[in-house]
Amino acid sequence: MKKRVYFYLALILIAYGLLIGFFYVYQERLIYIPSTEILSDPLHYGMEFEEIRFPSEDGTILHGWFLPHKSSGPVVLMYHGNAGNISYMIDSAKILLDMGYSVFLFDYRSYGLSQSKPLSQEATYMDSRAAYLWLKNSKGYEENQIIVHGRSLGGAQAAHVARRFFPKALVLESTFTSLPEVGKHLYPWLPVHLLSRVHYPTLEDVKAVRCPVLIVHSSQDELIPFSHGQKIFDAAPEPKSFVTITGDHNEGYFTSGKAYTEGLNTFLASLDSPAESE
Repeated sequence: MKKRVYFYLALILIAYGLLIGFFYVYQERLIYIPSTEILSDPLHYGMEFEEIRFPSEDGTILHGWFLPHKSSGPVVLMYHGNAGNISYMIDSAKILLDMGYSVFLFDYRSYGLSQSKPLSQEATYMDSRAAYLWLKNSKGYEENQIIVHGRSLGGAQAAHVARRFFPKALVLESTFTSLPEVGKHLYPWLPVHLLSRVHYPTLEDVKAVRCPVLIVHSSQDELIPFSHGQKIFDAAPEPKSFVTITGDHNEGYFTSGKAYTEGLNTFLASLDSPAESE
């Protein structure tokens, strides 16, 4: 009987060890889920756009869409999440365009029509910085005209950029404090903090930004707990705002309707209020 128990214990330990090894070796494949299929384009929704190609810091050619608004106001640089591509963000871009903002959507390497290259934390950071600098250097925007906006993993990109540059504002939707903290939530039976090579320390980046911050998070987010948004908000410098929405991780911004659009519009409008300019 003891031999049988030891045998099964050994099998369990071996299986657990293999699982840990798989997680460590293949964690990038679990994190990044790029799609190269462009489902639609802004013209289908009646929005004019420019097809953009620009180099990342290492020369990787990235693809994006620039959606100009007739006004000469600020531009919103949007960073999407770990799955899909920019064609999944058109409805979000339309919300911002209808509010009076130009919008720049782009794909990280291996996503959409961007050049296929290995993905990593530093690679996406390079791509994110390059998109910001493209708006500044190629489109001629001043930094105080650029609003950086990230959703989910894109929030980590936006916070990284906002820490290193001087944008007009930072908007984080459904964003995590760090990737290991998400892993701990999703895989509580794994020593995620010991295994993680990919960190995306959003919380630490937000502490160092020097612009107004908006946090948007759903109280029903099943992937990234609401507490992540609360912790990021607590760490952010003033001025800052928090908008609570409902719905799941991927659709909360859409299903929340006015709660989302009015919260976002109120924050963005406040950036040019007399109190903000004093």
